Amino acid sequence: MTRTGVYALAFTGSVVVGLFALPLSFAAEAACAQWDASGDMILHQANGYRPSFTLQRSGSELHGSATYTITTPKCVERANCSQILGDVAGSIAGNSFEITAYWKNGSVGVYRGTVDAHGGLEGTTYDRSHPESSSHWYSERTFRCVTSTEAPPPTSAPPAAKPPSPAPPASQIESVPLPRGGTDKLFKVKP
Repeated sequence: MTRTGVYALAFTGSVVVGLFALPLSFAAEAACAQWDASGDMILHQANGYRPSFTLQRSGSELHGSATYTITTPKCVERANCSQILGDVAGSIAGNSFEITAYWKNGSVGVYRGTVDAHGGLEGTTYDRSHPESSSHWYSERTFRCVTSTEAPPPTSAPPAAKPPSPAPPASQIESVPLPRGGTDKLFKVKP
């Protein structure tokens, strides 16, 4: 048998194991099943208001407090603008966010939004008594994912790897000393 027929079985075994241990680089990112909306958050409304919320999360339920300031040119000039306080109840489930602020001045604000893949939040708000009075808003704070869903299967599978040839039976393998000495050995298949 020629030298091309000489096998290094240990090397072949490590290559086969290495092929199966390669990570799949095409795996999709997992989506978030539950975002953590607890903590402080300011919503920037398109109508100029900046309500501030302090939320606590229990599962998907949210509760807490809120405040916003009514600003008019007169109160700004006098530096005595009124702060309106409120209690908050709502939920966050998957990417859907909704809270209701029960303001101490009697109005009720509904805030509905969507969390994007990076934890950013934006949506719309309206006064429950006057739904035609609405405004777009966003939060500069991002939420942290606390529970991920499983990654969806890849859209296309990689080509199947050719299975390795089975090793010959031990009775057909013989040990061959290395040409320059040493303790390692090469193996060849007997003719």
